[in-house]
Amino acid sequence: MAQVITGVVNITNYLIETDHTDPRTRDWFWTGSLWRPFLLMCFYYYFVKFLGPWFMKNRQPYNLDTVLKVYNVFQILYSAFGVYIVIKVCYMDGQYSLICQPIDKRNTAQTYAEMLCVWYYYMAKITDLLDTVFFILRKKFKQASFLHVYHHTGMIITGLIGTRYVPGGHAVSLGAVNSFVHAIMYTYYLLSALDKKFTEAKWKRYITQLQMVQFVCLIVHFSLPFLFPCGYPLWPCAIIVPQYIFMLALFYDFYRKAYGNKPKQT
Repeated sequence: MAQVITGVVNITNYLIETDHTDPRTRDWFWTGSLWRPFLLMCFYYYFVKFLGPWFMKNRQPYNLDTVLKVYNVFQILYSAFGVYIVIKVCYMDGQYSLICQPIDKRNTAQTYAEMLCVWYYYMAKITDLLDTVFFILRKKFKQASFLHVYHHTGMIITGLIGTRYVPGGHAVSLGAVNSFVHAIMYTYYLLSALDKKFTEAKWKRYITQLQMVQFVCLIVHFSLPFLFPCGYPLWPCAIIVPQYIFMLALFYDFYRKAYGNKPKQT
């Protein structure tokens, strides 16, 4: 137990110490300070659990159909572009390894493009928070579940760590995989807003399956540097792998309860 506590303290000190940040992204938007994302996550949680429900208590649900359609289109395009830039920057030349890719710490056009991919993904995790805001304003409080809130806050932390401390290298693939899943997911949301038959169909079940496959792929991906070290720092992998195992367990529990075989009523 003492070793675990020491490890947590060491990681915390590593994250807080400015000298350990990557100087190339230290002054980027929403990367230079830990306080902004921390306060954002605190306000997000407070709004979801207290302020939002209190504000909506004596109000009718807001009609956000038009807003949601615009938001979903934006998220589809943003996510699709996120996949495109990672493939273009990192994989089209065939030099980027999926097994283990170290961080290139030089100041070149290529490394700047890789860092931009990571920051771009980080910004996407902030815009994703609007999902929950829309749930609250439409009085769909049950959809703002522990799984939903935990997932969104966890992804912001992941994006912040990636941009502030380890921009580029092996973690770039995370943005491509997650952005691909989100492009599919928001396409489903848009189709559901345009035609209610998509809501009634089983597409949502397949979206959840796709999300679980995503976590399996990322667990494997971030386990590879332990087996085939290449110089990429292992501490982000040590954080991400347990995190995604936990997320996979949460999503599987949701899937089992929502879509599992239910006993027939007699």
